[in-house]
Amino acid sequence: MKLALVRTASNQLRFGSYNIQEIGLAKSVLKFGVSTDIYARFSNLVDEIIVEEQEGAKVIIKPLKGKRVFKEIMYYPDLKNQLCDGGYNIVQLLDESQMMLPFLFKALKKNGVKTILWQGMYRDFSGKIAKLMQFVYDRLFANTINKYADLKIAKTQDAADYLKKKGYDYAHVLAVGLNHVKSEFDKKLIEEVEVFKRTHPKLLFYIGAIERRRDIPFLLSVLKELKEEGYGLVLVGSGPENSLVDQMIKDEGLIKDVLRYKNIANNKIANIFPYIQCLVLPTRYEIYGMVILEALANGVTVVATPEAGPCTILESKELGSCAPLNKIQWIDAIRFYEDNFISKESRTKRIKHVDNIYNWEVIGNEYYQDYLSSLIF
Repeated sequence: MKLALVRTASNQLRFGSYNIQEIGLAKSVLKFGVSTDIYARFSNLVDEIIVEEQEGAKVIIKPLKGKRVFKEIMYYPDLKNQLCDGGYNIVQLLDESQMMLPFLFKALKKNGVKTILWQGMYRDFSGKIAKLMQFVYDRLFANTINKYADLKIAKTQDAADYLKKKGYDYAHVLAVGLNHVKSEFDKKLIEEVEVFKRTHPKLLFYIGAIERRRDIPFLLSVLKELKEEGYGLVLVGSGPENSLVDQMIKDEGLIKDVLRYKNIANNKIANIFPYIQCLVLPTRYEIYGMVILEALANGVTVVATPEAGPCTILESKELGSCAPLNKIQWIDAIRFYEDNFISKESRTKRIKHVDNIYNWEVIGNEYYQDYLSSLIF
């Protein structure tokens, strides 16, 4: 069987970074003899590359080269021919809001290729122009995608409900797995965190993009209220709001209370988790939240906003809490984990929970048996 996983969005992936979901999904079905080509934009790849091979089945990345039509709208001139002539049994395309999808679904159906809509998006784009474009797009093309996509798979129930509201047929919900990264010991990093913890015994941890979607100023306002109680923040990340966040740290007198890193290698992040009370993720939109899985896989609880990914993953208080961007509610949630679910047994339960449910091998079995096989055999 030959499968294509296609991401036509404008955002670029970086090969070598952890938790590229297409790679995890592709590797999970190698054992069934499924070869997968992954089409997406990559910031550090120009030519195709073989990621893994197993008894003749391969996972290959084919970097997309496209043209920007308008802001986030991309057009890939060669993609239709690549997919229709690539010998694929099944092509899976990500997110119904992408402009090329109606055209691609229709062309693939005409060429006898089975198709899957893979949905992560669970809310319309924000902004007046974007919402208007989404409305027009849905009116023109939602029925086309619904008609020509043989199967719909959503990453969360929120995404499935989002499709249902637009009139799409039933969407199955399939979890996303965690790509485990072999940890590398970093003595210098550990020493820095240990020194910081001596003056801040209750450590919060944020890792991710420093951008408007992730409300770091809100997080800093929470820290300002908690710092007298011994709280500190390990803040890892970079992005368009670096200057704003760094200036706020200075202006609010938090320089001694924030251990700031612009970047830490993925294979060294695990060195930090043993010192952390909880991961904090103040986000305004989160399709899944792989960093949440990473924290739980290291035994650490999470406080996040009630978006699709966090609400899906944090299904019990022992795993974490979802609270709206309200300072009082966030402070209460963080304080809760000072004395609750801090035992070694609770940490172990969180680790096992991720291993049992968000395991690519388990997910791959379901994906192949229930979905891929049902389309072909």
